[in-house]
Amino acid sequence: MPEIDHLRAYAALIILLYHGLQLIGSPIIYGRSFDSSVPWPQPNNPLMLLIVEGHSAVSLFIVLSGFILSVGVLDKTIDYGRFILARVLRIYPLMMLCLMLAVATTGSDLLAFLNSALPIDPRNQISSPFVAMFWAVKVEFQCYLLFPALLWLLSHHGPRALLAIIGLMLVLRVIAVFGADANPRDLSYWTLAGRIDQFVIGMLAASLYKRWGKEQISGWFFPVAFGVAITMLFVFNRFGGWPNQSPWRVVFPPIEGAVWASVILSYLSAGQVLMRIRVGAMLTWLGSISYSAYLLHFVVISAVINHKWWIELTGRGDWDAIITTLLVVFPVVTMLAVLTYRIIEKPFMAMRPRYAQPRMNVGARFNREKDTVKRKPAVSG
Repeated sequence: MPEIDHLRAYAALIILLYHGLQLIGSPIIYGRSFDSSVPWPQPNNPLMLLIVEGHSAVSLFIVLSGFILSVGVLDKTIDYGRFILARVLRIYPLMMLCLMLAVATTGSDLLAFLNSALPIDPRNQISSPFVAMFWAVKVEFQCYLLFPALLWLLSHHGPRALLAIIGLMLVLRVIAVFGADANPRDLSYWTLAGRIDQFVIGMLAASLYKRWGKEQISGWFFPVAFGVAITMLFVFNRFGGWPNQSPWRVVFPPIEGAVWASVILSYLSAGQVLMRIRVGAMLTWLGSISYSAYLLHFVVISAVINHKWWIELTGRGDWDAIITTLLVVFPVVTMLAVLTYRIIEKPFMAMRPRYAQPRMNVGARFNREKDTVKRKPAVSG
């Protein structure tokens, strides 16, 4: 499904531009954007709006993960141990390289190393750009740990079971905010309690896709779905954007996930147009190295900031930050990602075991067991 790689490439590019705008433009505006006393930017330009609220691309990644894992195994059973091993081989080799570099450059102790390595606490005790993006990978891995159980619920009890989980998590977030004084933004953004909704929505999208097929989902729906996504981000931005800590943030994750799920489903048809031209192949290639780019882009941006390698063409911090990100950061990140993908990711990906097998019904299982008994040799004596 090359269209999935396209969406990975788009999400990685949005996050790259988001951090570039936010950090490289820091001498003027964006470095203080996490300070609630500084107004969050409210652009009218749809492209700039997508970049200012580019954190939403993390939600797109998580919905994609639920979709990708589910679409090929909805009618199969999963070996839990093999599945987790496959996930570890997929994400941990590059993570461990980044973590070792972080430890080597900061002199962190064993406790900080273990905290950053284990997918328990998304927060890192190591202050290094090499591990800045670990939090999202850890949350995704927590979703992986639950995936076989979620798949069993979907297979045996249907979509209603997963919808019930979304409802339950919504209630629990409300209780956490009003009963345990949790921060609505941080709870919904940084933790499994806020992100599991989006992973489950990705699984539900895969169920719809398997039921409908690519042919029944019109590619013409993609502009509508993307327009809804931009509208969602516009409203979110006008209500305060990422810094907003109002209680309504606990409701936003499933809304955001459903909108991105509609974009994914519609793009699976619309993206086939790009596969007829060279752009499609390029996007597929960029999507294949998106994980490396995701983990490594923050340290490249940090190097640009530390050495003041930004480009000043327009005199505006926002546009100069975007130009610098595209002309300086993006090429360097791409070259690094190509190397780490080929040298680290790809060899370990080839070692992943097969963890899914077709699910047999009761009659087929009985017939197989009966054939086994027939073939069993007689025991003398």
